Amino acid sequence: MVMDVRNHPVLTQFMLVVYIQLLLLHSGKQESIKSAKNIPRYSFKEYSYVALPKYETYFQEFQSACKQNPSCQLLEGVDRLNCIRECISPTCYIELYQGDKLEIGEIDVRFESFKGCFIQRGIRRG
Repeated sequence: MVMDVRNHPVLTQFMLVVYIQLLLLHSGKQESIKSAKNIPRYSFKEYSYVALPKYETYFQEFQSACKQNPSCQLLEGVDRLNCIRECISPTCYIELYQGDKLEIGEIDVRFESFKGCFIQRGIRRG
């Protein structure tokens, strides 16, 4: 026996609720997709970096030396950090930070790429 759901009040009401939920779910996804398209994407050249002890030591030696740089010592906060990064590797700094320097409170998503750039270029030199 096949039941005609259109004539069954409980099933009709249930199907209507499910249909409305699906519509709301679908429209919510559409809005999420629309709003995600409007989010500006931050892009920069990415260099791979593996935090091997020898690479960390190599980077920290340069970083320590640059912290002693008289030009950087005169600065504070993010300005000092920008100066130190530029001192560590001027070419990597220009490539990754020159057009968009670090700002107060910014999470530095480019740091690993900076270290990767530094290591790759440092290895080529040595």
